[in-house]
Amino acid sequence: MTESNGRKVLSERKLNAIRRVLNVDAHHDASGGGADFTARLYGRYLTEALAHCAECHSGRDLFGGIRAGQRYAGGPDPEGRGWVPNITAKGLGSWSKSDVSELLGSGFTPDFDSVGSSMADVVKNMAALPKADRDAMAEYLKSLPAVDGPPKPAKK
Repeated sequence: MTESNGRKVLSERKLNAIRRVLNVDAHHDASGGGADFTARLYGRYLTEALAHCAECHSGRDLFGGIRAGQRYAGGPDPEGRGWVPNITAKGLGSWSKSDVSELLGSGFTPDFDSVGSSMADVVKNMAALPKADRDAMAEYLKSLPAVDGPPKPAKK
């Protein structure tokens, strides 16, 4: 086995291990492979297992558990201050993957708004990640299907 074949086998083993750990479902495995799929899978790992984005960006049930049908669909800020945005295709809308990656690194939205509440601290940590990691997270988040979140209350 040549060195490059050995690396390929090793990277395929790592990818398969991540697939098993994350229990890759049909939606996220639909592409059948390739660089985009690998980035999306790695982005899912970073988003779900390490960054825990769903903890704030998902609605909760009566017992405090994440509502499966509301995963990443936004809702009331768990800290009780404001509203956490929907980060599925419904909420990200026309944002590009680079827009999402830029937000994770700088805290600025494409329309020059900035993140608030505890997301400001998250951005400080995300900015320390390699750009490739933020890009992978953006790849995953942009692959999420649109989910209608709870209605945002009117401003007083």
